[in-house]
Amino acid sequence: MAANMRFMIKGWVFSPLLLVIFCTFFDWFSHALDTIIPGEKLMDNDTLVSAGGVFELGFFQAGVSSNYYLGIWFKNDRDKKPVWVANREIPLLDSSGLLQIRYDGNLCILDRRMIPIIVNYGELATNGNTTATILDSGNFVLREGEKIVWQSFNYPSDTFLPGMKLGWFNLNTHQLRKQFIVSWLSPIVPTTGAFALGLDKIHLTQFTLWRRDGVYRQVGFWDGQSFRFFLQSSSISYNFSYVSNENETYLTFDSKENYTQWFVVESSGQIVEFSMSGRDISIVNHSLCTSANDSKGCLISGPSMCSDGDTFTEINGSMPNSILVNGSVQMGPSDCEIMCRSNCSCTAFASFRNDGTGCKIYYGEKDGLLDMIGKGDGVLYVRGDIPTKPNHRRKRRLLLAVIGSVVSLVVLIVVTLLCYLQWRNHKHKGQNERSLDGMSRSAELLFSQLVNSTSKLQLGGKKDYELPLFSFSTIATATGNFSAADKLGEGGFGPVYKVISSSAWDLWQEGRGLELMDPTLNISCSMAELLLYLQVGLLCVQENAEDRPNMSDVVSMLSNGTPTLPAPKKPAFSTHIRAVDADLQKPHSLDDVTVSEIEGR
Repeated sequence: MAANMRFMIKGWVFSPLLLVIFCTFFDWFSHALDTIIPGEKLMDNDTLVSAGGVFELGFFQAGVSSNYYLGIWFKNDRDKKPVWVANREIPLLDSSGLLQIRYDGNLCILDRRMIPIIVNYGELATNGNTTATILDSGNFVLREGEKIVWQSFNYPSDTFLPGMKLGWFNLNTHQLRKQFIVSWLSPIVPTTGAFALGLDKIHLTQFTLWRRDGVYRQVGFWDGQSFRFFLQSSSISYNFSYVSNENETYLTFDSKENYTQWFVVESSGQIVEFSMSGRDISIVNHSLCTSANDSKGCLISGPSMCSDGDTFTEINGSMPNSILVNGSVQMGPSDCEIMCRSNCSCTAFASFRNDGTGCKIYYGEKDGLLDMIGKGDGVLYVRGDIPTKPNHRRKRRLLLAVIGSVVSLVVLIVVTLLCYLQWRNHKHKGQNERSLDGMSRSAELLFSQLVNSTSKLQLGGKKDYELPLFSFSTIATATGNFSAADKLGEGGFGPVYKVISSSAWDLWQEGRGLELMDPTLNISCSMAELLLYLQVGLLCVQENAEDRPNMSDVVSMLSNGTPTLPAPKKPAFSTHIRAVDADLQKPHSLDDVTVSEIEGR
């Protein structure tokens, strides 16, 4: 029983605890998910969603940087592209930021250092009893009870939403305020960019797009009855309203259809129309007004001064070496385009950094640029239309590379073949020259070795009668490799070959013996020595033995240079002798004689 009582007591104690927890959770959940109240904090992963689930407010990271911003985007947008940014000029350095309503009722963003960024700095609250709500229109409002203290529609970013007012307010006062759409610096940097869209201060009926401090183009104007827009079919899709009185002048619009539409001024200066039907967001394609499609509600643009026009085509790749580089972080792609657009010699431009800041400008031929564009994940913009698609250009470059390789291979083969033919011709020519001048070269070889040998015959004033020695290769070369044509006869010591051309005798007889000398011997051999060697050589080949000197006489002649040598006669291997030798080679009978060789035992 006691145990049961304890259980019941515990149950009664435990039940109120559950009730308290449930009530606290219900009280927190009962606050609409579209509103933040004093004491609540909106952290990095927290968001506010409008009552109809159209818009969402929260923190987001911009591009590849570590900067964080507070923004509003369409709930159904998969990319979460913000239509409004609170702290576009003062980003948070990490994800530690939070949004809350301070003690004084003002909205503020705190970073990890707890340094506040006042969101409603233009219109401050007067007491601490405020709430902030995100509406289905995309407007983020700060209220004191039912009174709107501040609203994001009065401080637009780059998006013109239905119901938003663009124009001039507090006219004829010292608190004149303008509401313009201002582009991002680059597609991924929300910082204030170069383009602003709004009503002209002097001509209040003109809807103008400015670039920095200058007019970029006239977007449209109010003609007193309707709004004439630069997009051809915009007047059909929208219901524009123009309001002008002594306190304010502004332009606003509402969608005629049952879906949401809005404008975005991109960092490039282009005005793009979006639409959302259900959960699908898409870009609305509109053609620009021209003289060919002029109609009511259409504003015609002036012609371009450049031959390639003022439009630029986006291409993926990396810019080659540019002519002009401006690395300023305050310059976005639109600034680069204006720099390029203002000079017709500019062919293309690209951002200097990955976040879209800085400029690289290219001047030169478009075809040359397209051939040099490298691979990469960057983006560059080329003036005018691209004549061929990038893949076609890659195919053409590949084809040119293949053709170049084939031509180079053919040229290499042809050059190799020509070199081979030339080498073979030289080889045959050399062989012919050797066959024609063989005897002359044989003589030169013998003379060369003979000179080297005779230089050793007299050393220190003493005579040395050692016979000169010739190598086998020298003798083989001198005799035409022991050719039968050079054979003089055969005796007891074997065959005898001629090694001096018969032309030597003719040159001696004509007094032109010096023509036998190799030109390379001009330095090492004197004329007298050559004539001495020639005379001794001719004496050694005399027909009669008594006219031929013995070897000791030859050595003495060559070493002493005997001044009086007998004049040589016609050599033994003259034409007459060879004719007789030819007759002697006729067949004849021989007696068979047996010769016995006697050897000692």
